[in-house]
Amino acid sequence: MKQHTVRSFDEAMQRVTADLLRMGRIVQDELRTATSQLDNTAADDVQPMLDLEEWVDTLNERIDREVQQTLALRQPVAADLRALMSSNRIATEMERIGDHAKNMTRRAAIIAEQGVPMDFSRVRGLAEAVQAQLAAILTAIEQTDAEAAKIIWGKDAQIDGLYDEAFSTHLAEICQTPDNAVSCTHMLFIAKALERIGDHVTNMAEDLIYWVSAERLSKRATGGMASQS
Repeated sequence: MKQHTVRSFDEAMQRVTADLLRMGRIVQDELRTATSQLDNTAADDVQPMLDLEEWVDTLNERIDREVQQTLALRQPVAADLRALMSSNRIATEMERIGDHAKNMTRRAAIIAEQGVPMDFSRVRGLAEAVQAQLAAILTAIEQTDAEAAKIIWGKDAQIDGLYDEAFSTHLAEICQTPDNAVSCTHMLFIAKALERIGDHVTNMAEDLIYWVSAERLSKRATGGMASQS
């Protein structure tokens, strides 16, 4: 991290970045816990996830408070302003990933309650790909590596492809095996939650790229890569 002429700003950014990485590691644990429940024996116990969620919420609030205080007291511009605002946006994306992970855990428990064995292979494959993306963006944030973030950003289409496969498979099963409709519907929602987590990781990559290089990438607005410095 570049040294700022005002030491207090550097110290504030160090605190924000440290909390951001702590939050990311907890969110990783949330997603790992949710993925471990993607089988036919998931327990209807979300307390471990709720405990992790409490830590995520605490860190998110702390980051937001630090950012707002630094904005008010230091009135940063240019790169310093980008760093603060991007950190705040990344924290918000992480918090939403945690929400999706909790939702996945609850739906997996409902599927287990139905008592009809389901094939989790496609959603587990999707979950593993999303976990890899999340781990990669956290490393990129730690190293403030915009080039790594661009690679992560470019892999969003792979996540979308895995989601489409999972969605099609379980939608077809609803039509072919109506008795599995409830479980398959929850599988569709789990797949969608994972696809949305992939989107949040992509957003984090966009924010990191802007933080480091002032370059804006936007896939959703144009259907492809658009950059603006």
